[in-house]
Amino acid sequence: MFLSNLNLTMKNPIIYLAILCTILSCKKDEKEVVLKKQTLGHFTLSKDKIQPGDTLQISYNGEDSDMSAIYYYMVNNTYFPEDIEFKEKESQIIVPDSATGLAFNFKENGQYDSNNKKGYLLPLYTKDGEMLPASQPSLYYYTLNEGKNYDIEFEKESILDSLNKAVSTNSELKELWGDNYIYFIYRQDKEAGKTLMEDEVIALNANEDLTEDDAIRLYGFKNALGEKEYADSLKTVILEKYPNGSFANRQIVMEFSREKDFNKKLELYNSYQSPVEGEDNMKNYMLSQIANYYAGQGDFENFKEYAQQMDSNSSKASLFNSVAWDNAEKGQYLEEMSVISKQSLDLIKELENDPDNKPNYLTTSQHKKNLERNYGMYADTYAYILYKTGNLKEALEYQKVAFEQYEDVEIAERYLEYLVEDNQYEKTEKEASSMIENSISSDKIINLYETAYKETKPNDTNFSETLSKLEKIAFDKETEDIRNKMVDKSAYDFTLKDMSGKEVSLASLKGKTVVLDFWATWCGPCKASFPGMQQVVDKYKDDENIEILFIDTFENGPKREQQVAEFIKNNKYTFHVLFDKSEEKSNGFEVAEAYGVTGIPTKIIIGPDGKIKYEQVGFSGTEKLVQELEILFEILKNS
Repeated sequence: MFLSNLNLTMKNPIIYLAILCTILSCKKDEKEVVLKKQTLGHFTLSKDKIQPGDTLQISYNGEDSDMSAIYYYMVNNTYFPEDIEFKEKESQIIVPDSATGLAFNFKENGQYDSNNKKGYLLPLYTKDGEMLPASQPSLYYYTLNEGKNYDIEFEKESILDSLNKAVSTNSELKELWGDNYIYFIYRQDKEAGKTLMEDEVIALNANEDLTEDDAIRLYGFKNALGEKEYADSLKTVILEKYPNGSFANRQIVMEFSREKDFNKKLELYNSYQSPVEGEDNMKNYMLSQIANYYAGQGDFENFKEYAQQMDSNSSKASLFNSVAWDNAEKGQYLEEMSVISKQSLDLIKELENDPDNKPNYLTTSQHKKNLERNYGMYADTYAYILYKTGNLKEALEYQKVAFEQYEDVEIAERYLEYLVEDNQYEKTEKEASSMIENSISSDKIINLYETAYKETKPNDTNFSETLSKLEKIAFDKETEDIRNKMVDKSAYDFTLKDMSGKEVSLASLKGKTVVLDFWATWCGPCKASFPGMQQVVDKYKDDENIEILFIDTFENGPKREQQVAEFIKNNKYTFHVLFDKSEEKSNGFEVAEAYGVTGIPTKIIIGPDGKIKYEQVGFSGTEKLVQELEILFEILKNS
């Protein structure tokens, strides 16, 4: 009740004052209960016990003008990211009614605030102030999946055990979390997952009349438990009883992916019946494969026919770009490729104008950035085709867009090449000097820079000195950036076997700077980084204070070691390769799991004191990779 709503007069001021005091007293009590705030690092939330449906005010009291923040809201064993948009250090979010937990991730000075490795994980409450039963399990699940991405430290076994107990002892949660939860537990801990599966198998076998879904569940459990004979016989029964069901369609797709004969692939696709409404990823996969085959044959009528049947604009754009680039590199079908490449750009623009297409696993800003980067990648392809077909001016327009989105060395080289060919020497000199100053450099970029420099300054003999100054600026910037990103974390001690069967332990290397390069033979970016890594290995092969170890991970099988050895030998690499161990109780790999490696290539640099000093994920060019490691070695040598 507000004072403005009261029907009061000033005829009885004593009554008026009494009522006023009562109102103010009530409002004071209300603030004490409802408006109690909580602080998360440099952020303050307007409420401590948050409920689903609440509107939260968030205030920032730090000094970083480039600060950013997102939050995840959990709905049982699913979680969704959302942007937190600030205006003058204030923001507001509405917690979805379906939410069961929240995780805030604040980024200041380019680094996520891990809250002393604990994260900002908030349970949700009922109106009575009781924690929601689903809240803590949701936070456990999030921590197991995302914790290491945000530098949260936790004991996996303890959290996994708590999660399993919380869900398994609550029939409502158990039903809500479903089979995905059982398979999740199985991936983390085979014994615990096996127990859950066996319980489900008993329940399913007690039902004499199984539905198709029940039969599929039983097949999945038996297959995972290694009861192949039983699973195979059940597979036959399901296919006979439900020849047009979802299980049959999945078998078609699996057979399609293994089939080498194109005509048989086409027959398999024609026998497929889409079991879902809306986008069908399995159907899109097959259509993409068929369309790509026709493109490879130069049959663009059939290519268009099958590509147009795809109901995912994102997948279609990726297909168009891939086909256009492959053919442009070969210098063939350039007129057709120009049309196809332009279509990939148009499709991305359509996606940008359709907010409903955002995937659940991305925030709005992340999705926007992804589309912009895809547009930049596809613009590089289109510009390349325009250049090859003599449309230099238009090629420059699109190549500039590509470079703005991707500060990639090869894209930069093409941009400068087009500028030089268009006789834009002043712009070439300006762009090239900026690139070199910002560590986007290669021999080709330096040569193009020199060409432009001499055209604009024909009487200037100081190119070498100017170049040296730019490279010194780049080196200093890179050094400062690396220093700012350095960490000081405990390193997991391990003992692994190398290709000769010799055991190598991290403990035995203490006192050295150690590089752990996590890779696999199937990983394209890993293999792209190896020529640069060979340069590093060659340069430091006689330095007793540096050890570079290449840890093969995320691949298994009876021929794993032979396959790795052949890859190393065939490429003439002189790498010291170690084999990561498959974890006995889960489907993970010991050392990769211990270091929080979720994608490869990942490099972990460990200092002479035995602690992690730097982490590098992905590959962004040979020159940058080599320089980054050289700088790190120098910093650690002098620290």
